[in-house]
Amino acid sequence: MTFIPNGTDTERLHITFERSRKPFIFLAFGGRNISKRIDLLIRAAQLLHKQQEQNFEVWLTNGTDTQQVVNEKVGNNLPSWLKIVEQQADVSKLYDSVSCFVSTSEHETFSYAICEASISGLPVVQSDIEPTMWNAGNPSTFVFHFPDIKDLAEQMKKVMEYDPAQLEERCRKTSKTNAHKYSLETWATKVIDFYRSL
Repeated sequence: MTFIPNGTDTERLHITFERSRKPFIFLAFGGRNISKRIDLLIRAAQLLHKQQEQNFEVWLTNGTDTQQVVNEKVGNNLPSWLKIVEQQADVSKLYDSVSCFVSTSEHETFSYAICEASISGLPVVQSDIEPTMWNAGNPSTFVFHFPDIKDLAEQMKKVMEYDPAQLEERCRKTSKTNAHKYSLETWATKVIDFYRSL
């Protein structure tokens, strides 16, 4: 069996490595929580807050059951570090506004979100599920053991405390690698080569 991941339209992404760190903003996409598991991110952020980590925020896009999950974990009054933001057609605007992308998924196929966020210049914190391990070897990727919220909190803290200049350099390398590996041009070449090999 041959697996060829779909290509990513890098032309629609705004690539930048200058990121705001005050506050340090983690972004995750809400969806069906049975897959996306944003509840883990909320619980990890609660741990960080208890450890006196104050200067960070978690932004969740308003997906299928995001509001319900948030209400179950923190109640109707959102803590100051948690925001629900609307999904946007131009995802680059979201990426430009944050410091790090987080994927706490339990189930994925090929994660466009991880791919696009990393190409856009964001560091990524991700779960160690097999379908997203294609990104694990990149230098700006921080992997936690699913569903360990203590490890997730530790990886989030590690990103926040990373030397900004070194993290920027790591993000540049990841962006270049993923833009090459998962571009539409690379996808087209692989598909053509596959059919020629039949």
